[in-house]
Amino acid sequence: MRGVVEVEREWRRSASSLFCSSSGGIEAKAACGVLILGGVKNLRWAMRQRLLCCAVVLTFASAWAYTMIAGITSAGVFSIKDPLGGIKIYLKKPKCLKCRTITEKDMLVTKHEKATIIVQGYSPYRIQNYKRIFQEYSKMMPEVVDRIIFVWNNVNVEPPAHPKNDNVIIIQAESNHMMNRFILGNEHIRTDYILTIDDDVVITKGLLRCMIYMLNEFPNTIVGLDPRRIEPEIPSYKFLQSRFDHLLYPSLVVGKTFLMKKKYRKEFRDAGEQLLDSVLKNKPCEHCDDLVAHALVTNISGSGVVWLEKNLWPNVRISLPAPEGVSNKKGWYGQTGKRSECVGYLRDIFQENFGTKVFLKTPLEQEARCLAV
Repeated sequence: MRGVVEVEREWRRSASSLFCSSSGGIEAKAACGVLILGGVKNLRWAMRQRLLCCAVVLTFASAWAYTMIAGITSAGVFSIKDPLGGIKIYLKKPKCLKCRTITEKDMLVTKHEKATIIVQGYSPYRIQNYKRIFQEYSKMMPEVVDRIIFVWNNVNVEPPAHPKNDNVIIIQAESNHMMNRFILGNEHIRTDYILTIDDDVVITKGLLRCMIYMLNEFPNTIVGLDPRRIEPEIPSYKFLQSRFDHLLYPSLVVGKTFLMKKKYRKEFRDAGEQLLDSVLKNKPCEHCDDLVAHALVTNISGSGVVWLEKNLWPNVRISLPAPEGVSNKKGWYGQTGKRSECVGYLRDIFQENFGTKVFLKTPLEQEARCLAV
């Protein structure tokens, strides 16, 4: 029963927040609100009566309404497999080892800090993503976002349409190089905080504010949202074997969402052709530009990475469509996959050239969760 109550509270809070902030006519909001709150009420009844089938149907009906009113995901995102575009709704409060929460009071120290958003795009099939990305991050200007720098890697197709705004910078790359997002556009950056984020996700303002707070506390490393366990001696790149593996073993954070200080941009630019080109096709770190960036930062900082729980409403990262995604291909994961091969390559090259280890345990002693409002 406690799990049901948690669901009800979460849905009601989500609905009330959305009514105040989403775009669209009041009739549409009201209709979705009735479905959301009605769905919660009936879901609670269905679960009490152990009518599992009915509960599932009501959950997806409410989820659909929730997705429509949120106005963050595009219409093509909703699916039975992922009705909330990547957001997790817990039927039972998730366990947390030595939990730590970040509150509005905590974030007073970084209240006036802003970030530069850097997004790299290539696929014309993701045009709707880019439209949504420009819209969402433009709404955060000038409070949390200073500028959006969009790196277009497709040399055969014109960059997508973008807002006529001096703080939205479009860079046409000269070549399709995965490291471009880490080395281009430095002349346009005016902030110390740089968020490099993929073109198939969007994060909310509250989550970005929490990430800025975390980076202020751990200024020499990377703040991310997706920890992965690393066994460099094998080498092996793994998804987490349990919720707490990332606190106990060497870890990294996936480059889908990277926040770091501006000072590391110089390290990327000066890394040398051998390392930068290792991400090209048929090279040891093919399409693993985030692992190369991780290794370069860790080599300088000597510190492991840190992260936040990403999908606790309303501070969430929303999934967008991802056609032509490289991480969806076979041979990407596992002990013999590309990611593991790159871990071994980076382990060896930094050990031989610098005598350093670049896959380290996190300095975090407890999980961190964002409670921004």
